[in-house]
Order: sequence, then C-alpha cells, then structure tokens
Amino acid sequence: MSIWGLRAGRLLRCVVVVSLTVALAACSGNTAPSRASSGREAYEGYLMALAEGRLTDALAFTQAEIVDDRFINESFFAQARELAPIAVLSSAGERSEAEITFTVGDRLVSADYFAEQVDGKWYVEHPFAQLDLQWAKGMQLSLNGVPIDANETPIIEVLPGGYRFTTSHPMLTIADHIMRLAPQGDMNSFVRDTNWRERVSLEMVSLTPAGATKVIGFIQVAMEACLEERSFVLSCGVDAATIKITETGNHSVANPAPVVPLDDIDPSSTVWSLVEPLRTSPEHLTLNPSVRFGGYLVVEVGWPGELHFSAVTADGRAVEGYCNPWYLVVDISDPDNLTLQLGPHY
Repeated sequence: MSIWGLRAGRLLRCVVVVSLTVALAACSGNTAPSRASSGREAYEGYLMALAEGRLTDALAFTQAEIVDDRFINESFFAQARELAPIAVLSSAGERSEAEITFTVGDRLVSADYFAEQVDGKWYVEHPFAQLDLQWAKGMQLSLNGVPIDANETPIIEVLPGGYRFTTSHPMLTIADHIMRLAPQGDMNSFVRDTNWRERVSLEMVSLTPAGATKVIGFIQVAMEACLEERSFVLSCGVDAATIKITETGNHSVANPAPVVPLDDIDPSSTVWSLVEPLRTSPEHLTLNPSVRFGGYLVVEVGWPGELHFSAVTADGRAVEGYCNPWYLVVDISDPDNLTLQLGPHY
C-alpha cells in the first residue's frame, strides 16, 4: 500500500509497512528519501534547497544526525540565511564525488565533496559546518542570539550560512564579524576559498576598557595581599622551593655565596617583596584573554618584574633569593570573584 503527497513542491512517496503511524514517521523530518542519483545531484540539491530557504527539503538529502536542534531549525536557519545567503554557481562530478562552486554571503567557495550511497540513493555526507568552541569556555557567548555554554558544548554543528557571536561577559567584547560557513564534508573532502578563509579564534575577543581597568586594579590589590604572606609557598603561586636561596653578604666568583636549603630557614621569618614597584599602566602590561586547560578563562598579563625573597635561618644567618614570574594570570571566569596566579618563575 502506498501514500502519495505533496510537500513544498516536492513529491514524496512513503510505504506503509505496519500502520499509518509508521508512514507518517517515514515522511517527517530528514527521513524523506533523497532522489539524488549521484553525489553531484545530492550536494546540488542540498545547497539549492538551502539557498531557497527550504530546510526540510535540504535535510532530505542527508542522513546525518541532528545532535542539537537549537542550532538546526527553521528560525535559526532563517537568521543564518539572512546574514549570508547561499547561491550555487556551478556543479560537476559523478557517482560519489561532487565538485561544487557556491557562495555563502560574499565568501566564494570551491569544494570537492564526497557523498554516501544508501540503498541505491546518494546522500550528502557531513552536511553541516562545525564550530570548535574549546577556545571560548567561560566567555558567555551567544550564536545568532542563542546562548552557548562552551564548557558543556565545546563543539556545535550548524547549517551553512552566516553566524555572529556576541558575549554577555561584562569584561569582554567580541568583534562584530559575520562568519560565512560552508559544509564541512568528510575527511576526504577538500574545501578551498578563492578569496579568504573563515577564522574563529581568540583573536576575536578582547577586554573592554572597564574590564582592563578592573584587571589592573585587582592585580595591585592581590599582589599586595599575596606578598604580605609569611610562607615559603604563596597563595598566588610562588614557591620558594623553586628558586635559588643563598646567604647574603659580600661574595665573589672566587667565593660564591653558599646555597641554603629550605629546611635551615625559619618560615615565619620570610619576607617577599617587589624588586621594583609594580607598573600597571597599559603601556607596561599586555592583556591577553585566553582559555587554560580545564576551561578557565584567564587574562595573561605580561610582566617584566622580579620578586625578592629574604629570611633568616634557625642559627641567625640572613638568606635571600630572586625569581621572575614572567607573567601574571588573572582568572576572570567569575567576573565577581577574580583570582591571581603568577606564571613560571626562574
């Protein structure tokens, strides 16, 4: 028994195997059978349907699973199409291969895609564009207005089209840039741009002026509090065990200062200080937002300063040591609770 019907100008045929419920399921979503007899027809049909705004018809040319329907649906696709409409310029190829030239907005793309064959029909393989958000953890991003938690969803798939990131993090700003994304294709596909490639990275993100002021002010307060601690290991990440500690006094190359082990030093006598005053004006500091392993959003602050360690041994000898942290790291994952760590010191 067969049911014939029209949908968006396309003729659909579904075979009723058990019941009407099965027939309706077979006719819904992206389970409609592709009519493509080659990879070229599959990719051409897919992109043409997207170009004309016919999402259901486009998805009929693929059997790919939709992992997150927040980013693949009619309203979200309509925004992507408005920002960067698709136009197919030419197509060639037979069997599994499709050579397609098309535009996404003003991005001109020429690609060699490969399709998959199922039951004698050809389908678009890996039809979506992929966004890797490993770099964006903690940045409180939205994509075309839909909030993204990059800690929970580090990789998302979207339809070809135009996309714009925004951020609600009060200390960050993100470049107003429309990404014009093409289908990713499988590992054998080759996507090339004849003018430029999309780039999605931390280069798009920077501190706001107020965010930079907040980071600099926090460094001043946090460094002062950290250096007041009387300990071998400071809460901001400095450890006296990693620096060379020697006796103070007049020494020379011929008579070098003896190295003193920590076990000989009275911890309560330790004093940490800056060799030079902390210079926190913008011309002296480089502020770079980045994401550390584990998903911590931080600002690495280039710092040429040096720390001085002094203490007294149990038998009364004065000792000292120096270290250069290279940079300061301010965790801004929680903008209301910043933390400070000092980078590698030698």
